[in-house]
Amino acid sequence: MPSADGPLGRTEADRLFAPLAGFRRLAVAVSGGADSTALALLLAEWSARRPGAEPPVVLTVDHGLRADSGIEALAVRRLADRLSLPARSLVWRGEKPAANLQDAARRARYRLLLAAALRAGCDGLVTAHTLDDQAETLLLNLARGSGVHGLAAMPPIRRLGPVALLRPFLTVPKRRLVATLEARGLDWIEDPSNRSERFARVRVRSLLASAGAFGLSPERLALTAEHMAAAAGALDAATAAVLADALIHPGGFARITRAALASAPDIIRLRALGSLVRHAGGAGPGPRAERLQALGASIAAGGVLTRRTLGGALIRPDGDDLWFLRETGRSDRSPMPLGPAGAVLWDGRFAVGAPDGAALPLTVGDLGRADAKRILAARDLDLPAFALDAVPAIRRGETLVGVPAFGMAEAPDVAVVALPAGLSELVAAAPHDPDSAAILAAVLAEPAGSRRRLDPLPAAVEPNVTIPSSDRTSEVRSTWLSPVHDLF
Repeated sequence: MPSADGPLGRTEADRLFAPLAGFRRLAVAVSGGADSTALALLLAEWSARRPGAEPPVVLTVDHGLRADSGIEALAVRRLADRLSLPARSLVWRGEKPAANLQDAARRARYRLLLAAALRAGCDGLVTAHTLDDQAETLLLNLARGSGVHGLAAMPPIRRLGPVALLRPFLTVPKRRLVATLEARGLDWIEDPSNRSERFARVRVRSLLASAGAFGLSPERLALTAEHMAAAAGALDAATAAVLADALIHPGGFARITRAALASAPDIIRLRALGSLVRHAGGAGPGPRAERLQALGASIAAGGVLTRRTLGGALIRPDGDDLWFLRETGRSDRSPMPLGPAGAVLWDGRFAVGAPDGAALPLTVGDLGRADAKRILAARDLDLPAFALDAVPAIRRGETLVGVPAFGMAEAPDVAVVALPAGLSELVAAAPHDPDSAAILAAVLAEPAGSRRRLDPLPAAVEPNVTIPSSDRTSEVRSTWLSPVHDLF
């Protein structure tokens, strides 16, 4: 039986990495700290034991925030050479924000890592988050007033479009990774920011160091996160049942009856509302909790509902139905050119791309009311025209040539894909960045039927809309509704 404080051995590493065996190729995020250095070491050895397995690709990010960051990236490259692993250094370029720097750095880091993993042909990105990180994340989310999903902290597997984020060490204490390196005689880098009390995670770490006397050990807190994850899975299954009869359209709008929401328990009603708002509202901070709760209370009470905006979505009552539409009054809705430069992010929600050789110029923009009425009449669809106002439409000049969400495409092979919430937020933070373009292009290239649901929580509902078939239909894919909680 392995020691609670000793190094990880071969048998234990094989067990921890077993869920990773089904991936085509892995990338591993390495900062040079003890956790990620141990991960690179053990993952390299595990890969070498598997006949025919490609070695993992080491990715390290130089955020450019400290004078020594370039030296640390070089040290990671040397580690990779020692382990006979391919390595790539990634640099966060451009102006750094004065406010919310840590959050911006996190988004930039994952954007760089995902794009580099895709360029290397990887479908899995492995990170070294440990049991201690899991405990800290639970406490940070508790301090924010998070509910069950926030207290579930980090899942071991999280799908982000064509790449899965993999965390095999969530049950492993950091001290055991340090012991692993010490037993092998390997050094690691100590990031001075990990000791700075300016950062909330460091302050929580200090709290944990003194909380053991009260039974608040990292192990106990990580166990609580595991229990919360199981509870979150049950809540998501119940939410899926409420949304089963809703119309959740790949064009970015949704409809549900008031009765379906009113009959659900309060927490399930809020989960369903949050998912519908996310589907229509796109990337952004999401709906504010108190406003979501106020809407849920009004629905439960059977009171008169009026139009309202919430989290980028317009919620419009229509008889017994509630429509969730894109709020269009606060954002630039000018058509966006498509062309040889690659995929673009439209409306913070959709990856859109025209193939090489397409007859340009083409643009993507809102369908609009007049063309919506024409389509509804031509297709004899039982939908109100207002629901289609913000559906992505492809035009050549002023001429409508494609509405992929309705199987209409005179511009063949133009693809419009709704992004999952976590991915859209990463890309929307830097929509014109080459790494964002690489992520969008990979999403567009992913076969429609190839998406695997790897999350341990059933946190999504598949759209139940039938797309009319056509020999010239552009590829249409739709998003899963993501739970409203931190991805990373």
